[in-house]
Amino acid sequence: MDDSCAKFEAAIDDSGNTETKACDQTSVLPDKVIHHIMSLLHPKDFINTCSLSKRWNRLWCSVPVLQFRQSNWPHDRTLKSEEIGEAQQQRFVNFVDRSIQKFIDMRKHHQSIQKFDLQILRMDTESVSHIDRWLKFATQNHVQNLYLSMPRGSDENMEFYNLPVETVFASQSLQSVLLSGCELNLEHVKSSIHCPSLRKLALLHVYLDNNTIRNLFRCCPSITTFRLSNAWGLKKLHISRIPSVETVEVHSNTGDLEEVYIDDAPMLRSIELWYRRDLRSIKLWERRDRTFTYNFHRCSALTSLSFNYCFLTNKHLQDVLSGIPSLESLYIRNCMLDRTIEISGRKLKALTLIYSDVSEVKIDNSYNGCFSFSFEGRVEAIPHLHLKSWSCHCQINLHNACNDVINANWFLVLRQKLVFLNCKKSIRINLHEYIKISDLKQQFKEITLPSSFEVEDLTIYTDTSSLDFTALLDRFLQLCHPSTISIQSNHIAIRERIQSLLEKLWMDKDIESCCVSNNIKCWRHCLEYIVFESNKVKEGMEVSTFRLAWKLDN
Repeated sequence: MDDSCAKFEAAIDDSGNTETKACDQTSVLPDKVIHHIMSLLHPKDFINTCSLSKRWNRLWCSVPVLQFRQSNWPHDRTLKSEEIGEAQQQRFVNFVDRSIQKFIDMRKHHQSIQKFDLQILRMDTESVSHIDRWLKFATQNHVQNLYLSMPRGSDENMEFYNLPVETVFASQSLQSVLLSGCELNLEHVKSSIHCPSLRKLALLHVYLDNNTIRNLFRCCPSITTFRLSNAWGLKKLHISRIPSVETVEVHSNTGDLEEVYIDDAPMLRSIELWYRRDLRSIKLWERRDRTFTYNFHRCSALTSLSFNYCFLTNKHLQDVLSGIPSLESLYIRNCMLDRTIEISGRKLKALTLIYSDVSEVKIDNSYNGCFSFSFEGRVEAIPHLHLKSWSCHCQINLHNACNDVINANWFLVLRQKLVFLNCKKSIRINLHEYIKISDLKQQFKEITLPSSFEVEDLTIYTDTSSLDFTALLDRFLQLCHPSTISIQSNHIAIRERIQSLLEKLWMDKDIESCCVSNNIKCWRHCLEYIVFESNKVKEGMEVSTFRLAWKLDN
């Protein structure tokens, strides 16, 4: 038995032999504070707290957060579901039973359960009865947040746990529910099934039909957030007359779902759709034998709409948007689109295109503020933007495919694309070790970039130090004049190297040969100064920012 396993079982051992001699300040904390600290810990760290003191060892069993995840169980975490034997399964079942009994023995004044999290990797006939019993225990003890994850088998041999809906959805205390690998059968609404406090419902890899989904919403009238991912047995998701729902997220990578219909949802603010299946083959698009349609009506508060891996013709997109007068933000990712798309929205103020082949975007809106356009993809795919707004800010996030080459032509294409975006611009380029940078210095002896343009920020993300940053920075600063340059990398050596390169490049302005062309001054003569501004953490990564001031008469 390894050390982690010994700790795991010692924590629920009735012998009481665990002894801790150390004394620390945490022992004097109130029970509620210790319970809160324990509730925030990962299950592995949660068990280790029993060694802090006798009091912590005693209190952990009464924490109102019960997490039983078989993937974290020391005996089974390296095994696949089919490799878990009966003896191993029984040990996990015994552990759950003993832990629940400990909680019952040590809780105070009929303490309710804040969270009950159960994950099973192997399901057999005997396990089903245990799961039913544990769920009944959780609901009888006023569980607030329920997370249940069951194995579902392969796509060819689907297996689902038959959820006791009358046990789960008769709870008056439930606030959020996540179910994975379950079959829900709610053909008829019974008076005992009523879940008035439920606000968040997530159904992942589930089997259910149209009647069940309809009755679920009837029994749970307070749902504000609904997520459905990969449903079998459900052809049409129909959400209608649900006054409380605010967010809907639908994923249909696999499963049977073909249509999403939302009607009369006055509080609905955000819809997110994912449909990856038909993108597996262009032939599927041509045959159109598996379609995915969506219609939204009477959603007066809808402000955010997201399409991911969907089929969108220009006409269909216009039809959908025409019924959403309040739309403010449109997000389109990896969708098959027409080469030219027209987007109309009276209040539309933000558009995001990610990995799209659209060459031209026409936006007709009457928003008086600053419109935001974000693009992510390869440089040649940056679209031509037609916009009626008074002002616009464009965020260009450039990615390169494996073995792509950044050469003089790459910079010329980038400039041509960005010139057509007549607005404030920010550029981010992602540099990885698989990207090749050609001999830019030699190429630009024969090719010169036209006069530069202003950019608010140039961000360089990199995880490698093997690139020729000198030539790259030199060409970018000749292409554009950023107000700030941000270097995003968790490697301090890379950030320090680029900082020294920037300073060295600027100091080289006194060299007579720095200008390639007599007609166009190089950026060094236009730059007034460059200073280090700050080090910050952004998106979990260190960012070094430099501020640049450019001469007005450049």
